[in-house]
Amino acid sequence: MARKCNNYSSIPAVLWCDICRKALCINCASLESDASVEIWTCNSCKMACEPFATSVNEPDEKRSFSSGLMMALAYPLRGTGIIELRIWSFLILSPLWVFILGTIFEKPSAVRASLILGSLIGGCFSAYCFQIVVKSADGDDSLPDWHNFTDWIDDGIKPAILMICTVMACVVPTILYRVLMFNYFRFLPDLTYPLLGLGALYFPMAITSVAWRGSLSGLNPMIVIRGIISIGPAYLVTCLFITGLCILAVVAANYLQECSSSLWPIALLLGPIAFIFLGIYSLMVLMNVCGLIFYVYEEK
Repeated sequence: MARKCNNYSSIPAVLWCDICRKALCINCASLESDASVEIWTCNSCKMACEPFATSVNEPDEKRSFSSGLMMALAYPLRGTGIIELRIWSFLILSPLWVFILGTIFEKPSAVRASLILGSLIGGCFSAYCFQIVVKSADGDDSLPDWHNFTDWIDDGIKPAILMICTVMACVVPTILYRVLMFNYFRFLPDLTYPLLGLGALYFPMAITSVAWRGSLSGLNPMIVIRGIISIGPAYLVTCLFITGLCILAVVAANYLQECSSSLWPIALLLGPIAFIFLGIYSLMVLMNVCGLIFYVYEEK
């Protein structure tokens, strides 16, 4: 499958910007001349791009799906991973702290400030997650450069919209069914949990498709369902793996909170921090596994 431009999902990518970590078409770059040498530069960061085919480092031999799945558990901890997990945990919790402090000191603007701050940080983290998927799908196991954000629209608002729409595409059918069942068709059976299960099954492939295409066209059921069917049992194993990881993360966070319950101020801080830290860890593993699916089964 030919890699598509991150900005224009219908156009094949011909360039790679290592600063933005994006695949680009010629519409997203400019050709400049420097001492009789022509160089393509990214329109966002203005840095030099490389031909796409030679810019993405791939290992000499593809690793197997099973080995990649186990290696995904260590993915968030590689390199500066621990530091980045702490930074993201602090950033994601900061809107809550702004809201709490504003409430304590009776600052009406705290609600608005926490919402704006939460939206910006959520958008940046969404972009970070999509970068994990794209890099993993290219066979690159290194963590993205979390600080390489050059534009609030492309690196903040757009990723947030893509992430929200992907999550909504997985849960809205369940919500609509419950509304219809309780308000109009009371004779219908309660299929809440089966529908939620189908939504959870849909999400990994949907987020992979959206990240790879860089647009909401990746939510097309024909694309997502065909991808799930083509992979088959390996995709079910992936979903079970992710479900087990999320359950363990919740259990671990509850355990840490219970251990500190005797120290009230510490428990108040440790609980949210533990949930956020382990939640970010699980999400990073999920994104790495999503990229691994594409990397291993790209030909399908």
